[in-house]
Amino acid sequence: MITLSLTTPSNTSGAVALIQLQGVGVQNVLAQLTCRKDWPRGQIFLADFAGIDEGLAICLREDWAQLMPHGGLRVIELLCEKCLTLGCQFRDANPREIYPEASSDFEADMLYALANAQSPAAIDLLLSQANNWQDHTFDNQQVLTDSKVLDQLCQMPSVVVVGPANVGKSTLTNRMLGYAASIVADLPGTTRDWVGGKAQLRHIAVRWMDTPGIRRSEDDVEQMAISLAEQVIQKADVLIHMTDIKHGFERVSLGDRQPDIHILNKADQLDEPTQNGLPKHVLPISATTGLGVDQLLQSILHQLGLDEIQNKTRWAFSPRLKEIVQSRDLDALAKYMQS
Repeated sequence: MITLSLTTPSNTSGAVALIQLQGVGVQNVLAQLTCRKDWPRGQIFLADFAGIDEGLAICLREDWAQLMPHGGLRVIELLCEKCLTLGCQFRDANPREIYPEASSDFEADMLYALANAQSPAAIDLLLSQANNWQDHTFDNQQVLTDSKVLDQLCQMPSVVVVGPANVGKSTLTNRMLGYAASIVADLPGTTRDWVGGKAQLRHIAVRWMDTPGIRRSEDDVEQMAISLAEQVIQKADVLIHMTDIKHGFERVSLGDRQPDIHILNKADQLDEPTQNGLPKHVLPISATTGLGVDQLLQSILHQLGLDEIQNKTRWAFSPRLKEIVQSRDLDALAKYMQS
């Protein structure tokens, strides 16, 4: 049996992908895939992969070859499908196979987490873990609690903005994303579906989502978009309710999911007495000028538990390390970290 494993992230495009083929008969698969019959061990060739793409290929051993096509997601998908038709069977790659230079399973898993981390804040923290785990005494419940928070550095949490139409949600979203993902117009219902993108909040990556104004509409398309947005709202890691002085602070109807943060937009247009009279739980901001946005970022990160990341914190960053922590198996931990 020949196994196929993708050793670059399958959900992210890049310049080059790396596909590994392992098992007896690898050279026959290479011949069918590229029409090149001769595959001397250790030599790299430019090859045409069944008309799908042109890339590099090498046969490292009689039972081990690597394909290096372009890293576009569609190219990877088509090439993997072609290999499956040639008798290969897909399996997930082991981090130790992806990073043969790693000195231990612990280091291989750390490198794998590093490659898949979404937030720049994860880099220094992951690189410090080898030192953090040298002392094998730990509070397993504290480690698991901290790890649940820190896992958000690899799996982006969602921040969802809700509120009445035309209060500035799209303007705030465009500011956070750094580009015009939402249409900005002085008309209710301009955002007819939820709009999202990746935003960085002080080196923390989040999935930022702008929803259509929560209101009843005679427009079937808009009402369907609002219904879909309600599903996004229920799953939000941080839910922000945005309003302005015109709409006031009436309770927003969101079912069981209530907002974590309340913000008042267009605060730059308010006089000082009005600003001073705002409810204490409401954060005044201006999505247009940036007033109060730093305080909003701090509030979001606080809700996520990521406002004060300490590099000395132990992070069970892999499934194997979580198992060891749960069982408090110190012998397994020592073996896991052993070179």
